[in-house]
Amino acid sequence: MPRLATCPRGELTTQWQKIFDHLPPRGVKRQVLERAIAYELRAKAFGGLSRRSLASEGR
Repeated sequence: MPRLATCPRGELTTQWQKIFDHLPPRGVKRQVLERAIAYELRAKAFGGLSRRSLASEGR
């Protein structure tokens, strides 16, 4: 996993495009880019939310 905190913003944008198949929203803060990318990379590596977690989201 890349060190997102030290990546140039252009590299974060490239990672976002690879993951989400589109550019990040205009004006999105760097911290949002880092967190969204980190979550998606972890979900891909270790699996996403459990079915139980997903079910509790629909309360």
